[in-house]
Amino acid sequence: MCSRGRIQEGVPNELNDEWVEKDEKAQSTISLTVSGSQNVHISKCNTAKDMWDELQKVHERANFKQVVSHEETVPVQVETRAGYAVH
Repeated sequence: MCSRGRIQEGVPNELNDEWVEKDEKAQSTISLTVSGSQNVHISKCNTAKDMWDELQKVHERANFKQVVSHEETVPVQVETRAGYAVH
């Protein structure tokens, strides 16, 4: 989940109007670009960086699950010759 109540990485110590405006535009771009099912993951994020980091985590977990699931369902055939496995 997004960071709350702590100093956030990538956020300047003193927020200025230009940084806030750019961050809000980035947040809007991200929100409007991702599918509705992805918005649930980023709805409580405070910055565009938080949103990006959260989406990365979600997709890394999803990709890992796909790889593990794929490895579990793909049969592995091992050919042996003279007692040794051949790959």
